[in-house]
Amino acid sequence: MRGWRSLTCPSSSPLHRQAISKILTAKAFELKTRRSDWRSVLETKLADFLKSGKDWERKPTSVLGVFVLRMPPFKGSPARLAVELNPADEGGRPTRKRGVLLRSSTELAEYRKLMEDERLTSLLKSIDSLSPKPAKKEEREPEIIEI
Repeated sequence: MRGWRSLTCPSSSPLHRQAISKILTAKAFELKTRRSDWRSVLETKLADFLKSGKDWERKPTSVLGVFVLRMPPFKGSPARLAVELNPADEGGRPTRKRGVLLRSSTELAEYRKLMEDERLTSLLKSIDSLSPKPAKKEEREPEIIEI
């Protein structure tokens, strides 16, 4: 017999293999249930944010630079949530005033396709070589009055 079962218990009886198979199936079900519980908790939190959040309110996620944004109703469409991609600093605060907004998984797929195109990398390298370098901000030491 080939496959993962023979690798798990090569010399055991068919009864032993069946018991191991049941245990593995139970563990897989447990993991699937945990995942669905986590998903339902996430959906509940997002639904609460959609109902009670303020217009244009931004909530950070556990992924640094990824935020959930509540968009206000517009031209008859109801309020909705979007994902904002915005590089974050060490404190988790966004570094730009507004990042890239993704309203659906379809938009994410479209952006991924654009980002993977080598011509975009080439274009940005050309722009980098022609553009002036940003000025470094000098951190001033606070004025201290000695007494």
